[in-house]
Amino acid sequence: MISKVLKVAGVTAAAAAAVHVVVAASLVTLDGILHRNREKRRAPNPGTFHTQLDESALSIYTSGDELYDDMIEAIDAAQHSVQMEAYIWKADAVGQRFTNTLNAAAQRGVRVHVLYDGFANLVVPRRFYRQLSEQIHVVRLPVIGRRFWEGPLRHTGFNHSKVLVVDDHIGFVGGYNIGSLYATHWRDTHVREIGPGAWGMQQAIARLWNEIHTPRRLSAGPHHRPGTPKSVLRPTCRPS
Repeated sequence: MISKVLKVAGVTAAAAAAVHVVVAASLVTLDGILHRNREKRRAPNPGTFHTQLDESALSIYTSGDELYDDMIEAIDAAQHSVQMEAYIWKADAVGQRFTNTLNAAAQRGVRVHVLYDGFANLVVPRRFYRQLSEQIHVVRLPVIGRRFWEGPLRHTGFNHSKVLVVDDHIGFVGGYNIGSLYATHWRDTHVREIGPGAWGMQQAIARLWNEIHTPRRLSAGPHHRPGTPKSVLRPTCRPS
């Protein structure tokens, strides 16, 4: 009986994944047909805004270029930890810039954890991500990344998060993916928080990382880069 249930769950999970792939491919194709002659224009850039809220210094970004510069600067200045969770991570100049910066951080002794979505980057060559240093803890999240039968509604989506936490107190979160297109020709919004609010972003990354690395899943499925230590990501204590 149990084997039949598991078999049905597996088939259902595969069907759910196939539906996602077909829908995504169809939408991309349709968009390409409808806008094949459209003129490329720079996205509107209302500016970058800064404010202080209690103990938190907040910056709101509407330009990918400015956002990436500040993210890279934060990683470059990291002293002990960097955690990054990405959805789309393109193999272009901007994507390479992040790869190089993360590698440099790891090489100077910073503990770096990276999670990125497998489905969103199906068209990106795997060799691009293989450039990441062996010193970096890396997980490529699969299309169906958790046990589907434990929660069909919860476990059929993809990881759409874009979060970066540096040294436990600098956090970036928002809508910008990583890529040259998003630097200048994409209108989105991202927020940087310097202060206690970064703790919540770190908790979100640690929860996903540790869920992947629970004992029952340490057999290292295809999402786990060979050689990557299957360690628990221990978040800091909540700021008082």
